Amino acid sequence: MPPIPLRYDSPLASNIDPRVNVPGDFDTPIPGLSLFRRDQPQPPVVCMIEPSLILVGRGEKRLWVGGESYSYDRSRFLVTSLDLPANSEVTFASPEQPCVGLVLKLNVSMLAETITKDDVPAMEHSPVGTGAGIGNLSSGLENALDRLLALLDEPEAIPILAPLILREIHYRLLNTDQGTRLRQITAVDGQGYRIAKAIDWLKINYTAALRIDELAARVQMSAPTFYHHFRQLTGMSPLRYQK
Repeated sequence: MPPIPLRYDSPLASNIDPRVNVPGDFDTPIPGLSLFRRDQPQPPVVCMIEPSLILVGRGEKRLWVGGESYSYDRSRFLVTSLDLPANSEVTFASPEQPCVGLVLKLNVSMLAETITKDDVPAMEHSPVGTGAGIGNLSSGLENALDRLLALLDEPEAIPILAPLILREIHYRLLNTDQGTRLRQITAVDGQGYRIAKAIDWLKINYTAALRIDELAARVQMSAPTFYHHFRQLTGMSPLRYQK
């Protein structure tokens, strides 16, 4: 069997490695931030992903949403703008070169506030593709994430400095090629915002009988328009999502 080729480590991998000594998922003292490690490729597993930024410092992963695949590695991040049922797989990892990375839950209120302060109008046109996308990691975003991880070595500084760095991360994320996708969920008059509200209702009332026309009316959309945009953003019908 030929040797596995060595792959260049990112600064994030070097920062994450000592914090994840064994395979698994690990919460951190920083709200919304968790780390993960995988020592071997893994087939797709079902998961529910909240609006998040997901990045690997080493290795490769792939997310499947409604039949669409999204591959990401140390130079490309995954962002989700809605709560999405998905399948996640690890495509490159080994004990010598474990796949390590982070998941940062996004704060929609912080996104909206950042857009307002940055004087960038929230986009109100039709949603762009699904609620998931792959973006190119900028040096500014990577640096901010690296500084956020470094705070784990200064737990006393987390309450003061973490909110500042998190705000910077949201700002830099809005200025990547995935910024338009994220602006969709902050525009009160936009379709993405309304679908997000419908998903919130489904999460709370998942055992209730689902009537598309009633749910559409709840978010001030016609039934055909609601069904179209729901399927476009989530990759599935409202009924399948509920199940």
